[in-house]
Amino acid sequence: MDKEIPKAITGSYLNDFWCIGAEHALYHKDGNWYHQLKKFPGVLFDTYGYILFKTADEYFNCPSLRIRKDVRVPQGISSIEGYIKLSKNLPIETISTIFVTEKPVGNRLTRRTINITDRIQRDTKVSLWVKYLYDYTCQICGIKLQIGQNKFYAEGHHIRPLGGIHQGEDIVENVLCVCPNHHALLDYRAIRINFSELRSHPSHQIDPDNIDYHNDKLFNILIL
Repeated sequence: MDKEIPKAITGSYLNDFWCIGAEHALYHKDGNWYHQLKKFPGVLFDTYGYILFKTADEYFNCPSLRIRKDVRVPQGISSIEGYIKLSKNLPIETISTIFVTEKPVGNRLTRRTINITDRIQRDTKVSLWVKYLYDYTCQICGIKLQIGQNKFYAEGHHIRPLGGIHQGEDIVENVLCVCPNHHALLDYRAIRINFSELRSHPSHQIDPDNIDYHNDKLFNILIL
């Protein structure tokens, strides 16, 4: 189940970690110097995010790149239109390390951020850590979905829903690693959670009160 962390962060590792799906990926901490991208879609990472070039024409015609033998980006890739910021506060190296080795604290009091709509702010590291811990294997049925070479897919389910009348906590004790089928069944309250039959990991202590909440207050209550 263990997944190796590279001694030095690489574009290939980040491409897999964030499931970007690029054919070629490169990383530079400062985002201002790279080797050549040779396959497309291609992605360039810096400490906080990435820029994706879907085609060679898009890459070679980008005015922000100084492409010769190597690629110089005087203002850094974060200055390029279309740059995706992956983390507001944490550098990629820190996120990658937390993902593998540290149990995240999460948020006991869920917060909301008002954009166009009102949505609960979730700590994505919480579900990432749980999915990593179970090697993307569903805790209910044991299915592990492969979506590419060395790439797998699972979903994180909050046992006691966040916010609203439920006031569930965004912490690992309230999250299960499940396949999409069982995630839908749980979200639509179609099945009970049998605590004794769940696949478990000694580092993941599920709160039994949350299991009871699902089974007693949510199961078999139709939502439309």
